Amino acid sequence: MGCGISKKALKDVSPAKPHQEEVKLSHNTGSSNTPANKKTEPSAAGPQNKTTPSVTSSKSNPISPQVKAQEPQQKSAKEEKPLEPAKKADPSPSPQKARENPKVPLPENSPEPQKKTQEIPKPESKEPHNEPEKQIKEPELAAQPVSKHSKNKEENKLPAEGQAGGHAGTLIFEGNKLLKKAKKGEFDFFEWLYSASQNDPLMIEMRKYAPQYYGAEERNGERYISMENLLTDYLNPSIMDCKLGRITWTPHHTEETKKNQEAKNKGTTTGSLGFRISGVVVKDEEGKKVESWAKNEGFFGINENNIHEQFAKIVTSKGEVNKDAIEAFIEGTKRILDWFQRQKVKHFVASSVFYVCGKNKKYQVRYIDFAHAMDANGVEDANVIEGLQNVIKIWERLRGPAAQEATDIVAGHKDRFIFRGDKLLKATSKNEIDFYKEVYNENCHDQQLIELRKFLPKFYGVEAISNKNYIVIENLLFQCHNPSILDCKIGKITWAPTHSIEKQRRKQNKAVTSTSGTLSWKISGILVRNGEAIAEAWNKDQGYSHVNQDNAFEQLAKLARKEDSYCKEILNSLLSETQSLRDWFKAQHSKLFFTSSVLYVVSPHKIQVKLIDFEYIFNSSGKPDNNCIKGLTNLAESWNRAILFHQPRLRPCRSPYEVNLEQSRPYYYCDCGRSKKQPFCDGSHQGTQFLPVGFMAAETKTYYLCGCKHTKNKPFCDGTHNTIEW
Repeated sequence: MGCGISKKALKDVSPAKPHQEEVKLSHNTGSSNTPANKKTEPSAAGPQNKTTPSVTSSKSNPISPQVKAQEPQQKSAKEEKPLEPAKKADPSPSPQKARENPKVPLPENSPEPQKKTQEIPKPESKEPHNEPEKQIKEPELAAQPVSKHSKNKEENKLPAEGQAGGHAGTLIFEGNKLLKKAKKGEFDFFEWLYSASQNDPLMIEMRKYAPQYYGAEERNGERYISMENLLTDYLNPSIMDCKLGRITWTPHHTEETKKNQEAKNKGTTTGSLGFRISGVVVKDEEGKKVESWAKNEGFFGINENNIHEQFAKIVTSKGEVNKDAIEAFIEGTKRILDWFQRQKVKHFVASSVFYVCGKNKKYQVRYIDFAHAMDANGVEDANVIEGLQNVIKIWERLRGPAAQEATDIVAGHKDRFIFRGDKLLKATSKNEIDFYKEVYNENCHDQQLIELRKFLPKFYGVEAISNKNYIVIENLLFQCHNPSILDCKIGKITWAPTHSIEKQRRKQNKAVTSTSGTLSWKISGILVRNGEAIAEAWNKDQGYSHVNQDNAFEQLAKLARKEDSYCKEILNSLLSETQSLRDWFKAQHSKLFFTSSVLYVVSPHKIQVKLIDFEYIFNSSGKPDNNCIKGLTNLAESWNRAILFHQPRLRPCRSPYEVNLEQSRPYYYCDCGRSKKQPFCDGSHQGTQFLPVGFMAAETKTYYLCGCKHTKNKPFCDGTHNTIEW
């Protein structure tokens, strides 16, 4: 199962290659496909090229079966019967095809075609047996000679319109149903998984990730699995199929098949990452297919360094990456991974995780392809688990640490957050839940609490997951492109009255070694970006002992750094918001906040300053919260210091200063440009990053000292003022 590729698309995007591996199962957004043994109507984009089998002739024998049988045979969809051993195809054109197609010569003395019927047994609703199946050897790309015959056959074996990966000719689409021609093992697995007698909770849970099963149906004398069409209701979807696991063979495969699979895996990301992309279909907003490939056409050119570029294709529209889709795909894949880490019932070989990205902002992650499901015997499926873990890492690399990883980096909290697009779920205590409910209560008449709402994340309610209570609040990182983030813990007292005496002493000792003891605030974590790259990232687990009261302001300023300078507007905005929050604390006398933080989020088009973390909130009985007030006052002063320190150098004069200097007398040249006694220092540099330049004249005479402050020969003019813009 997967996504699809039409014949037209393959011709437009990349020419068909001889002896390529056939493409795997998938889905279609449009009308149902035609069975493989019927003629296909021309597409709206233009007629499809029809190919006819080439026939090698000789003077004595038009078609020599003995010679023909020596050539490698490509298996067709009609040859592979799911319930009986495959038979070698007759190399000569069949009489029936010859009568239907006048271009195919009719062999001499050919009898009239007769209709054959086949009795196909129905699968039993019981746990599948792991019996060896007779396999049809799949031709290896590197091992097959290129011939005119095989090329024509390959062109006639095109996958369904909604397919990416899988075997061509195996799918029929009928509205919201998909019919898949599959082997007995997959029939039995679906029957077992969806059996009314299935009582394993983990297997029942798996039904959420697998396609819905509707039973078995017969078409044209062949048996198909009837299942959910995963592309129903998805507008112009882009889709991707990722084959999971380094081991892509079962114990029932032959040694030759195992060696062929191992050789193939070494040449793809299966060998390095434990998964590979089996196929991709990319559509634009209007539904036009932009790119489409499957299996050998693409995955041999993909490696661990560029695979994220393929992932990006299905979530990119109009040149912009859809961050919501990436978040949905990460979350969906993690749910499947979580299930695999808990289940020890089945092992799956050559299964896939399937992604659907609709243009109507609908996204889906499903687990598919169960032809090789085997008993796990109480052992976890490490093969699939590794593949899923690395798939998640690629999605996270594409997204960047803008959500879960950013939270982990900044604050060091793990396993407490679930991201759902513009919402964040945080596992927390009853105290924090009650605080949010009180502040956002429609009947709240406390004006101070109502005013506080503008400093808090929006609150959407409470949700219970796995016996844990989560508050559902605003995801402050949603739609923030490449954000820089800073978490500042407020207050010299970093423990709550309800903490044990031992814990209070431990936190008090820790406060002494950080800026909590000197400034009444400390940095819990910081993530600084330089464009797409992360320039610096650390959190409380990695230590903040390198930050002290003398350099703390420099850490703050990093949020406003742009290349080699600092943005004054960003610094001023962060200072202003901090002062507003401090003023609110000065005005309110109803609450005491312990271990709360101020979170700063800076992205190119959005700046946010929010108060977070309310697990230790207590009524103040009319007393001011001096612990937070002092912390916020000092934090505002640190922002102000950062602004002053990173003030740009001024250019007080367009021309050099003409001055008479005495030999061996010390002088101090102004480098900041703020002195009122130019060109000499008057102390105006205090608090800035600049220092005066001390020097002595070599002899008593007239000198020309730099007035633009950009000379490379300080303090003397070198003519730079003639080259800079004023």
